[in-house]
Amino acid sequence: GDVIGCLLDRDAKVISFTKNGLDLGVAFKLDDSTDEVGLKPHVCGKGFSVAVKFDRPMEYPVDGFTPIGEIEPEHAAKVSTEAKSGRAPLCLILEPTRDLAEQTFKCMTKFSKYLEDPPIKTALFVGGADEKEQLRAMQDGLDICVGTLHKTMDFVRRGSLDVTQIKFLVLDEADDLQKKDDDKKISQLNSMIKKARRDRVQTLFFSATLHTPEVKTLIDEITASATWVDLKGKDAVPDTVHNVAYYIDPTQDLFWSDASIASRAKFPEEQPVLDGIHSKPSLSDFDKDKAKALRMSERVKQMKPKMVVKIADSFNMSQCLVFCRTNIDCNNLEAYLNRLDGTKGHRGKFESGKENPYSCVVLAGARQQKERQRNLDAFKEGDVRFLICTDVAARGIDIAGLPFVIQMTLPDDIENFIHRIGRCGRAERMGMAIALVATEREKVWYHKCQSRGARCTPAPGNTKLTIPFGPDGNNLPGNEEKWWLDEGGCAVWYDETDLFKQVEARIGQPIDIMDREDFSVGDVLDSPLPVEQRKKKAGGVEVDSTPLSRRAQKRKRDDPKAVVFGAKRNDTASAAAQKHTLAIATTVGELGGLEREIQKLFGRAMWGFSSELGSSVAVAPANIITMSRTPMAQVSSGKEQKAQAAAGEKTKKKVRW
Repeated sequence: GDVIGCLLDRDAKVISFTKNGLDLGVAFKLDDSTDEVGLKPHVCGKGFSVAVKFDRPMEYPVDGFTPIGEIEPEHAAKVSTEAKSGRAPLCLILEPTRDLAEQTFKCMTKFSKYLEDPPIKTALFVGGADEKEQLRAMQDGLDICVGTLHKTMDFVRRGSLDVTQIKFLVLDEADDLQKKDDDKKISQLNSMIKKARRDRVQTLFFSATLHTPEVKTLIDEITASATWVDLKGKDAVPDTVHNVAYYIDPTQDLFWSDASIASRAKFPEEQPVLDGIHSKPSLSDFDKDKAKALRMSERVKQMKPKMVVKIADSFNMSQCLVFCRTNIDCNNLEAYLNRLDGTKGHRGKFESGKENPYSCVVLAGARQQKERQRNLDAFKEGDVRFLICTDVAARGIDIAGLPFVIQMTLPDDIENFIHRIGRCGRAERMGMAIALVATEREKVWYHKCQSRGARCTPAPGNTKLTIPFGPDGNNLPGNEEKWWLDEGGCAVWYDETDLFKQVEARIGQPIDIMDREDFSVGDVLDSPLPVEQRKKKAGGVEVDSTPLSRRAQKRKRDDPKAVVFGAKRNDTASAAAQKHTLAIATTVGELGGLEREIQKLFGRAMWGFSSELGSSVAVAPANIITMSRTPMAQVSSGKEQKAQAAAGEKTKKKVRW
């Protein structure tokens, strides 16, 4: 091949090239501004291989020029290592939400502490923050800007942010940015960055779902000859995630009582809070002959929150991310979980650990940014068990080692299904994503009114029907067969069975179905329930639940099917711990039974009757001092205690807020 030489003459301030020793003449002339700029060789191109050489012997040496690898330090450009003030940023990172922007900004700040010569300055541009601080950061000079599209464009249009020196434009979650870019701000910003420039600007698109036609159009519009780096292929489900579905059938009752569903609750009889769409007769003419469908819809709303609790307790989930469609759904699920334990909700970190079995916080768009950040931090630190969120948290939010995701409702946007399940199973750790899929249609709010439901009339909202939006942000065509009609209302009929089929078609593979009674998943995942509670039937014949022999138990312990969610894949330490847990499970169960019998005997010996744990509390005579977890405001007087003891009344101490 040919040998190309690059010659830099700093005295004459010219750059020239040679080919196989032949001088090709001056290529570039340098101005005075390059005197304090460090220049270095680059090789740029596509579809070729090249070798570079910076030291002697050179194949075609040129008199008067020294190989760059042999230049003494005193001949290098005198570049100050101090951070210059007022300099324009070189990198701009755009995020679709404030939460993602804050997370990325923290990462950039963490990385930049390792770069000290010169130091790297990073700033965050989002709404709801102190604008004076943001303006001061721009005046002092920046290297990296992280922000939302709208806030960044606001500063650019006002002339506060100089984008003329940008070398790297990063569009994170590019498909979501494109959907929210109704005014074509991305194209405008790209034009401002590249206007009247001859140097290259590298534009990078990041997302798990970049294959939509809209995103491809945007890529073709603002880039030339883009290179695709596809790590997993089109809309793939991570290998570390068990992606399963659980069918909610409102035509059948649940298999468990309320006490069995919320087995750890103080008040398991509490019922889920509903969204109010069925609190009054429907205003829709289409619904007049849909009495059964309306009943089934209301039962779906009652059953789904209960199954979130039952599944979480059955799998003994230490932490779980729960996705809901709307802010109202998040608020209602939060209220239900708090009522199960009789609390007002998470009120900050008083001590390490979770305050109650159903402790939860909300991460949704209707919450203030400070509250959202505080709630996310509480979940990351392990202070609460459930993080209830809308699709605000579907994209990019990184929660290390998250083992479980439950989708209480499927998303309006199919692409968000892929992003939701991607919150678990990260960094080679195993995760399970469970989607609750209703087998009957559910009527839900779909507010198009100006207040977005805040002041929708008549209260609690206009239950007439409307037509949902499509992926392009425009109304879908009306379809009476799919129950899509425009009556000028704020409600739609949601068909999760149809959405589920679309999801399977999008990811190109069927989703495993979880057994409705014992939560097993075919040959993929064993039931988390004790053996005596597994009543799954195969081929119409009930599976034999006879206790295994000792040898059979040993064989099962030696080769367990159980997956340790939250642990790294093929983690031998976690596998050994799981094996040990299975080995002692039977013994621990027997000890638990003995403990219950001892408590009954103690109650009989002390007060003449036994008390079932978890259902009643024995009351001691007034002259006996007992330790109780009941608040002082709930303690009965001595006379009342004597009367209760004499009558043999069994009372349950409850505290409601």
